[in-house]
Amino acid sequence: MAEWIHPHMRESLKDHVLETVVETEKVQAYYLKKPGDGRMMSTLILFTPEGIVLQGDLTLGRNGNVSTLGHGRRWFSGDLSGSYLCEKFLHRVFVPAYAIEGLRYEILQQRRQGDITKERARELWRDCPTISDDFRGPQETYDFWTDDLRNRDGDGCPGYGYEPGEAGRLCVIQQKFAELYSGSKAEEIQAVAHG
Repeated sequence: MAEWIHPHMRESLKDHVLETVVETEKVQAYYLKKPGDGRMMSTLILFTPEGIVLQGDLTLGRNGNVSTLGHGRRWFSGDLSGSYLCEKFLHRVFVPAYAIEGLRYEILQQRRQGDITKERARELWRDCPTISDDFRGPQETYDFWTDDLRNRDGDGCPGYGYEPGEAGRLCVIQQKFAELYSGSKAEEIQAVAHG
């Protein structure tokens, strides 16, 4: 999780509070927002019988995001690993930086295992492609993986993962919600909702 979260992400939520919008037996909604800023940099977190919906000015994707079925407020307020959280909300996509990192890791592994010489490893490292972020990126990665690194079946070809910016935003939103919802904050929210 830490690999996706940058300091500016945490900083942008440091003054945020959790404001109850609605709490019923089946649906609960909270705004994660900075007091006095309206919707600016806010996230509406909606818990429904079908899953969790994230919407607002600070959100994932273009129009928000929905979790997989079976996850609710208790789960979202827990101590979740970044990859586990992301698999419930995000799709894996091709990320050029992941491809380059994976290709170079494979070069090092092949050298450590004695599958290639030191000279060949240096040549492959130097020739490792600058992976484009357009439609050619996955093919460039696959070609280098299978042709140059001789992984004939393509199994394990690198490059796919969660888009780092979206993963970071999701993780920091979840962590801030968990922080504010836990302990005395949870009691305050309950009191306001039932007050």
